[in-house]
Amino acid sequence: MGMDLVAITWKVSFPIEVKSSTSAVLRFSRSEKLAQQAQQAIDDCVRAGLVPLYAFRLKGKRGDSWRVFSLNIGPKREQYAGFQKCLYDRLPKIAPSKDGNLIMRWDEGMPLSKFIDYLAVMSTPQDKT
Repeated sequence: MGMDLVAITWKVSFPIEVKSSTSAVLRFSRSEKLAQQAQQAIDDCVRAGLVPLYAFRLKGKRGDSWRVFSLNIGPKREQYAGFQKCLYDRLPKIAPSKDGNLIMRWDEGMPLSKFIDYLAVMSTPQDKT
């Protein structure tokens, strides 16, 4: 039930779950394991003060085929501070359906190139003059 990757630098750390599909919509209700994995990621990440990321690659898509999302942690968001809070607020959230099942829509994600640009800006020391 663990995450696929963990990104760690001097200022940034977050776990990443990687998904890929030929369909632009990934429904977590199709697999009980996906739903359990998402809940476990929320629990573990909130406890550790990290933002749970999902990277979704649309197979067959030319160009930037990756999109980045976060799981919605609801009111537990208030536990985040600094960079983790900024990162969480910036990322699109995986939305629940009417039935409460998570649905990741590729079109609603943040392009990976934009996410990397955001990380670069946030990781660069700001001029304080």
